[in-house]
Amino acid sequence: GRLELDAQLERERGVLARLAAENLLFVKRLQQSESARAEAERERAELQTRWREQTEEWFRRATDELQSQLLVDWGTSGAVAAELQQAREEAAAAASEHAREAAGAAEREAAAAWTGCAARSTAPLSSRIDP
Repeated sequence: GRLELDAQLERERGVLARLAAENLLFVKRLQQSESARAEAERERAELQTRWREQTEEWFRRATDELQSQLLVDWGTSGAVAAELQQAREEAAAAASEHAREAAGAAEREAAAAWTGCAARSTAPLSSRIDP
């Protein structure tokens, strides 16, 4: 009677303790996975941005070199060369402004992503795991 109930109670407590430990381990692994996923997404976006900047820079330089060579080959007057130089400077200024705006947008996106990740990791377990 009484000894059997005590033994059963101890077994059930052991099962509950093991389930609680497994649940905690699962939640920690889930948080680590979410963090790794967020880091991977940030890195992917950074790589895409760098690739786009490098590609745009390469095309811009190639275009400038081709234009310069054509001007030399065609023997263009100094006035046309000066206009081209002015256009290049204006394009460079516009590109610089665009880069500053893009950097600010990227910083805001990263901050929003970090805030969202932090909010998810501190939310109650019941809101993050389906029953």
